[in-house]
Amino acid sequence: DRNRPLHLYGTNKYFVDTRANVGELRIAMAEFLKDDDTYICRAVVTSDVIREITADMYTEAEIDVVVHLIPQFRNYQAMMNREVRLGDTVELVCEVYATSPLDLQFQKYGTYAPYSGPVDGRVHRLHLEIKRTVYLDSWNYTCMAVNPAWNSTLNGTVMVLMQPNLTSNNVSMMYGWLRNVTNITCISYGLPHPQWRWYRQFAEIPPYTDNGTYRIFTWDYEIYSQSWLQQPHRERQARNDVLQGLGARPAPVTVVSTTASSVQLDVQPPAEDGGMHLWYYELTYSALSGQLTWYGPVQFALNSDITIHGLMPSTDYSIRVRARNAVGVTADNMQLPLQIRTKDRGSPDPVIFLSSNRSTYPYSQTLRWKVPVNGGDPLVGYEIRVRPVFYDPARRAITGYKGGWILYRPPFYNPYLSEYRVTDLEASTWYEAEIKALSRVGESQTQRTVFLTAAPDALGRPDRVLSRAPPALAPSWRGALLTAALLAARLPLTGGFL
Repeated sequence: DRNRPLHLYGTNKYFVDTRANVGELRIAMAEFLKDDDTYICRAVVTSDVIREITADMYTEAEIDVVVHLIPQFRNYQAMMNREVRLGDTVELVCEVYATSPLDLQFQKYGTYAPYSGPVDGRVHRLHLEIKRTVYLDSWNYTCMAVNPAWNSTLNGTVMVLMQPNLTSNNVSMMYGWLRNVTNITCISYGLPHPQWRWYRQFAEIPPYTDNGTYRIFTWDYEIYSQSWLQQPHRERQARNDVLQGLGARPAPVTVVSTTASSVQLDVQPPAEDGGMHLWYYELTYSALSGQLTWYGPVQFALNSDITIHGLMPSTDYSIRVRARNAVGVTADNMQLPLQIRTKDRGSPDPVIFLSSNRSTYPYSQTLRWKVPVNGGDPLVGYEIRVRPVFYDPARRAITGYKGGWILYRPPFYNPYLSEYRVTDLEASTWYEAEIKALSRVGESQTQRTVFLTAAPDALGRPDRVLSRAPPALAPSWRGALLTAALLAARLPLTGGFL
């Protein structure tokens, strides 16, 4: 309707600001297709302002608004993480729910050349086919869906497997001599590096035994792996001889903190490193309920904090941290796994504000925060409240309140949401902001901060200038001011509506 202002349709949907010489319209919670339209901005100078003109003067501009949806990928992880034998063909598939027109392409990690192909525009499905694979095709691949609203990505990995190549030419055997060490060496070409297993009389030889009967060493080189089996001299065994050249001793591990979904560990260097410099720690863990499956190993630097996220609440876990050096890794039978139990399901942790207390814009502020620990249950959203206050920066205290709370509930499509822009604020005003995280179990403790909106520009404060004129002179002075501005800029002035 060209003759009815938008703000009359609903105060919760359209927000109009004409305090400056720029008309501004904000549409809250824009909807896909429903809010796609042509909007008219009209500026009017009425006849009682310029007395020589009998009719209203106005001009208008048409602005096309298109609402886009954020591209959302379907659950095609099984088609994005593939293993293929060397020389075979592998196909990656990613699919996006149909939205506004977008650009869909594949990219290989570390390169800028996109792997693009034919795209089905109806369902937005993209296929990437790699024929006659080579080992260099083992890499991370990213499917990118780009439209004017967002840039969504879906990551996948291709692992090209090469069969271990063992021949009699690269197997070295030696006769065993009394009172001497016997070594048997095998070399395998192919990537990824294999896991070595040794057998004697159809029985597997463990990597390490308490009596030191056998010792297995494995070295991984660039394109091949080497393993050898050593039988030490039995008549001259000692504890130090057994440890010489083996993987490091166990690293002391203590639990720093436990939540419903995470565990933080403190790892100290082992007392003995096996005579070789330590590389890193390897962590594996398993839930003691259900099927016993060990997850990992995950590598951690020697000086890093080890934290496991994504655990289930009220669950017993077994955690094993082992040290790795050039020879090997700490043997499993040299240490007992650490037993811990996560806390019960609870409310999310408090939200920590990260945003500045000085706004860049006069009528809005972007609030930023650190994503809290969810307390064992996924977050379902945030609740933000803002109100104008009287604030004393010297005492860092709120001395009074100018108005009531304004409630915001940001759209929650991303569990890593960490910022939201609050609008329709007053310029040069202190505001108090509160935020709390919500889950199905409960809500976090409320955290507060204050911020100051920026000052508007000189054209944004005409009412403060007009209030200084005497009442009798105010109308004629206002008309002279508008007439002078119209003649100088040859543009209609503010006073209309959107």
